[in-house]
Amino acid sequence: MENYLIFAGTTEGRELTQFLLNMINEEHLQMHLTVCIATDYGRLMLPEHKALTVLASRLNEQDMEKLMSRNTFDCILDATHPYAVLVSENIRNAAAAKNIPYIRIIRPDNTPIDTDSNIVFVHTMQEAVSYLCLLYTSDAADDTPCVD
Repeated sequence: MENYLIFAGTTEGRELTQFLLNMINEEHLQMHLTVCIATDYGRLMLPEHKALTVLASRLNEQDMEKLMSRNTFDCILDATHPYAVLVSENIRNAAAAKNIPYIRIIRPDNTPIDTDSNIVFVHTMQEAVSYLCLLYTSDAADDTPCVD
């Protein structure tokens, strides 16, 4: 039986889990999924299934290694948030330490930006602060505090 460890935290993690569960149901695959999510809310978003174990807890790299030591996983699938860089690094390191194949699931960056909206792009934090100060003080009284 194949045994996969999925680190979820995004829509992609939930969709990947559901896709694999559908394959188990439709193709009668002998597979078990262990899904790690950070919150109890994430647990509620996943279906109950005999081939699914859900662990709702924030794990550090050592916790991940312990989990990987206690179980025999064929592959680690990382479907955490694109900005969860430290979490992905911990997953990758733990998988490497236990010599388990690691696959990162990345959402495509093809979201169109509505250039007619009220979005303002700046290059630096100081530029953002200056823009906000200008915006904030232009409509406020003269005694409105602003950062230089």
